[in-house]
Amino acid sequence: MTTVGPHWATQNRDPAQPVIQPTPGDALERPYAALSVSATDQLDWARVSADARTIFPVFDGRVNLMPGRPADFENPSAASFMNWHAAHQLEYLNTHGSLRTLSDDIGDLSARVATVPGPPDLTVFLTQDGRQAITLATLRPTDIALLSLEDQRVLAALPEFVDTIAPAFNLRPAVGDAGPEAVRDALKADIAEIRTRIEASPAFVPDRQALFESDPAARRELYHYFFLAQLDILETRLDRMAIFEPDAINELLAGLGERYLRLERYQSMTAEIPASDSTLPRNVNTSDGGTSVASAAEIFLGVEARLYDIARARFDLAETGEFNGRPADVPQMIFILQSLATRASEAEAEGKTEELNQNNILLKDYSRMQDILNRTLKLFADRGSDAEVSVAAYGSLAEVSPEDRAVISMFNEGTMDAANTFHPVESERSVLRPLLDMLGTPMATHPKDVWDRFSLNLGEATQQIGRDSQIRMQEIARMNEQKNRHYEMGSNVLSRTAEIIRSILI
Repeated sequence: MTTVGPHWATQNRDPAQPVIQPTPGDALERPYAALSVSATDQLDWARVSADARTIFPVFDGRVNLMPGRPADFENPSAASFMNWHAAHQLEYLNTHGSLRTLSDDIGDLSARVATVPGPPDLTVFLTQDGRQAITLATLRPTDIALLSLEDQRVLAALPEFVDTIAPAFNLRPAVGDAGPEAVRDALKADIAEIRTRIEASPAFVPDRQALFESDPAARRELYHYFFLAQLDILETRLDRMAIFEPDAINELLAGLGERYLRLERYQSMTAEIPASDSTLPRNVNTSDGGTSVASAAEIFLGVEARLYDIARARFDLAETGEFNGRPADVPQMIFILQSLATRASEAEAEGKTEELNQNNILLKDYSRMQDILNRTLKLFADRGSDAEVSVAAYGSLAEVSPEDRAVISMFNEGTMDAANTFHPVESERSVLRPLLDMLGTPMATHPKDVWDRFSLNLGEATQQIGRDSQIRMQEIARMNEQKNRHYEMGSNVLSRTAEIIRSILI
């Protein structure tokens, strides 16, 4: 084939006969720039489509068949069939497949299905658009997720899938399920439960979704919609699925629910009531007056804003093929999705890092209280085990140093209201902060066994918080590993795409 013009080629004939006919697009300075718009007045789209099919023929398995049919086409083995070109597999399915009528709890549908003898036997079905032959034995959850809703319905209605593939990957519908609709309804019930929990918050303001989406300044007050909007996205995704991976969906829901509770705890920790001249501070949950928790709440709010924006960008990209209002081709989509995944991992890691920071801040307060208790217990060496002493031998409230008063107030039973939420870390992990009457006028005194028991309880709570710090550090390390793995996977895909393009152009 000899090139004779900028936009078409000719057969090796004399005189030359064009394979591609000239179109109005040839008159454009940059004809390729019009391909992403509906420039029907500039381009003859029927001719462009015909030319494309001429240069890049599509083997449909019915009319346009790929040459070189395998020798065992009429009676292949499963092993041989798996090595065929996809175009020959498609042709085999159209030739030897039978039309099956299938039913699920949504309705009836039909599909062309063939069984290639093994062992093991292979079940192959034709996608509803007629373009692909899907072999059940090679399917993985990621492959199934790429299928259309109707193709997933076909797959879910095939006994070969329900009996073999579904249990292998813990997918549903499985044996005993009524069908996709029933599974979807069960998953939506889980979503509804989280939604109800969020909307039951005293701080929730109903009917403000539109304001939340249109006014970034309103996000601080309407933070509940960060999570409600992501539940909406998940429900939309479920509506377009007929095969579900409950483990992945439940993990996503659990993570979203946990992050909501985290933000809610930090946003709604009981406010400290400062001391006056004649009273002690009440509901003290941090030795810094709640400053560290308020700072963490701002960080968590920022994390959720980023995660929401990323979730929305992912969904919009999948829906429209556009990012920031501009069309994206496949390599761009891979790069964008890789970048969004990296940003999401970084945001989640930032949240976990702040959780760890809050653990450490709380541990410092517990350690300071333990030091004060050690000073208290040493008093019994001089006064005898039958004595009763006040905390650190303070004789009056006026003698207590400001540093000690801030810490002791956290563990003073007499100044804790029943409605106090305690520190978010304690609330999340069900850590029971030990309390004892210590401050007052006069100062409370206790025998050694009371102080010993209080010290023991404090030590156990300290160990519990310390173990939690180890868990959070492991979670952060795992997130960083996952982020790196996603980056490598995306980079490998882009590199492989570039290699394929180069091999075509050379």
